[in-house]
Amino acid sequence: MMESNAGNQNMEEDIVELLTKIDHRLSVIEGRTDKIESIDRKLSELTSKVTSIEKEVDNVKKRTNTLEKDAGEFKKELTETKRDINEMKDACNAANKVNVSDLREKIIDLQCRSMQNNLVFSGIEEKPEEDTKIVIQNFISNELSIKKDIQFGNIHRFGRADKNKGKPRLIVAKFVYFADLRKVLEAGPKLKEKPQFGMNLQFPIEIEERRRKLYPVMKDAKRNGKRVSLIRDKLIIEGKVYNSKTITEESQTSPKENNDTEIRPNKRFRTGSSS
Repeated sequence: MMESNAGNQNMEEDIVELLTKIDHRLSVIEGRTDKIESIDRKLSELTSKVTSIEKEVDNVKKRTNTLEKDAGEFKKELTETKRDINEMKDACNAANKVNVSDLREKIIDLQCRSMQNNLVFSGIEEKPEEDTKIVIQNFISNELSIKKDIQFGNIHRFGRADKNKGKPRLIVAKFVYFADLRKVLEAGPKLKEKPQFGMNLQFPIEIEERRRKLYPVMKDAKRNGKRVSLIRDKLIIEGKVYNSKTITEESQTSPKENNDTEIRPNKRFRTGSSS
């Protein structure tokens, strides 16, 4: 009986010890579970933060893409604006050049019209207190054998007197009637044997410079029997029109000629007047 009690007591102690160990282990497990839960919470928080960061990164990427797109469009607009500005500058420059050029040509045309009845005479002896109208009338009568009573407007000498060289100044005479001017001009070949004299239409200096470039071509063309006429600054050869800017190699090798109706301008010739 006593052995039975002792055995039961030992069993109870074993059970108590086992339960104590189990309780201890459970306590340990609970502690670890708390740690796991803490770690899980931290992981959840970290995951949440990572998710939030990813969203921010996505937003930053979107904003960056938007900025890049806006920058690209701005760059494109800036390029187009620069191109438009350059085109406007080019257009303005071209317009200014055209306007200035057109205005200059209109002025030259007006000068030509005002001079269209003028003839310039060179080589005529200059005397003190002379009457230039009588001088020209005598020249036309004696040297050109024209006895007609020609009516003139203003007649005067111009240019700088060169007493050292003894060269007389030019005389410009305005004819009242162009028909009289043409008659005098057509008598020009009579002066070929008197090279000291010259006679030519008066033009603005710009037109004279253009005509000077055409004279060699004109001489070649006429020498070869071509139909030639020189009208202001236009040279017409066999119906083809040339000017000082558009003379081609073909025109430069065209026959030259002596002008029977116009004596080439004296090198001293300048437009303008002086008393």
